[in-house]
Amino acid sequence: MNRLTFGILALWASTAIGGGASAADAVVYDGPPVAVNDSFNWSGVYVGLVGSAGLFDSTMSDSNENISYGSYDLSDWGWSGGVTLGYNQQFGNAVIGVEGDINWSGFDSDSYDDPYDTQHDRSWDWYSTLRLRAGLAMDRTMIYATGGVAFVGIDFKGDYDPSNACGDYYGYCLDETVVGVALGGGVEHAFTDNISVKGELMWIGLPDEAVDDEYNDDVDNYHVKSSVTMARIGINYRF
Repeated sequence: MNRLTFGILALWASTAIGGGASAADAVVYDGPPVAVNDSFNWSGVYVGLVGSAGLFDSTMSDSNENISYGSYDLSDWGWSGGVTLGYNQQFGNAVIGVEGDINWSGFDSDSYDDPYDTQHDRSWDWYSTLRLRAGLAMDRTMIYATGGVAFVGIDFKGDYDPSNACGDYYGYCLDETVVGVALGGGVEHAFTDNISVKGELMWIGLPDEAVDDEYNDDVDNYHVKSSVTMARIGINYRF
């Protein structure tokens, strides 16, 4: 009986020790859990579409009062649309990028001056900008400032007699590409990993351009300058 009792106790002890070792071997410690960073990253190349609406302002000064009482200002509302190409690089919460766009433009204004019997036509036929962007990213939302150069195809005319071709009598013609400044800022939000929408304000200003009177040989008689202040909305696809 004592031998039987001893045998049962020995078998139980062996089973308990073996089971405990197996349970200990089954638990594997991998260290503390690793935090996963799933915040949005703005880095990469993107293409997009952009539309704008804004106020076109222009000024023509006439030192000899050939076609106006010294000056003639025009302004009107207009719009534009174009395509965008850019690149962002994110460093922590800071985003640095470069962006370019080219746009068809409907920014223009014209007027007939009855007292002087003169016609004034001014338009931006197209414009393009190349700008740096500096932003602060808050996950999928980014606020940014932007600035750079603008290239604008302008077509400005002023004629003493509207029935004549430009330059046949007192007047000027200016049809060329002018380099100016583009400044602005906005907010962009990424709705998916690839698609974001932005809204921004932008000002494009062109320098004073001196123009000769083609008929009367008045050197630099006319001076013209223009600008547009616009609100823009765009959609971008990020690769």
